[in-house]
Amino acid sequence: MTTATRLHDAIAELAQLNDDPATGGITREVYTPTYRAALDRVAGSMREAALDVRLDAVGNLFGRWPGSEPDVDVRDSDLPARRQVVREIFDAAGEIAARRGVELAVTPMVEDAPVACEPLVIEAVEAAVRELDLPFRRMISGANHDAMVMGARVPVGMIFVPSAGGIGHHPDEHTDPADLELGVQVLAGTLARLAA
Repeated sequence: MTTATRLHDAIAELAQLNDDPATGGITREVYTPTYRAALDRVAGSMREAALDVRLDAVGNLFGRWPGSEPDVDVRDSDLPARRQVVREIFDAAGEIAARRGVELAVTPMVEDAPVACEPLVIEAVEAAVRELDLPFRRMISGANHDAMVMGARVPVGMIFVPSAGGIGHHPDEHTDPADLELGVQVLAGTLARLAA
């Protein structure tokens, strides 16, 4: 069986874990038994490939091939500035390798373009927050979010609620339920404004 065939079969098998097959698409609501079964299936495939597998507190699944090759993650909302930093890192690493007489191989893995949130969405979020008389601040997120993918197709914005100690995507992450409720109220107010 070819790699392409195995991959196709694995994707087709994963697609069977579907909460609403009648729609013709794949619906897998987060934190449902179907979602968990899909995570378990993918985690099993990762383990078969000898990856270290980790599931974080919010349900993100990570597979890592352990090794001694370091990686560098450079993020910036300004793509030319980010590229300049990466060039400087490559140049410095090249100079160090030359001085030490060692070979340097650099393999860029991902270069996601920054995505700007839609001003109309940001204004709707801010209006919803002000109506609730909540403290807020605009911020730039360096993390990869679904909004980066969706932003290529539709206007996007993001609402963040505070986590204790600013810790996110980690087993120690905690957000007070009262803050979660306020976040939902902000989202509802935002959607109401965008729908008007």
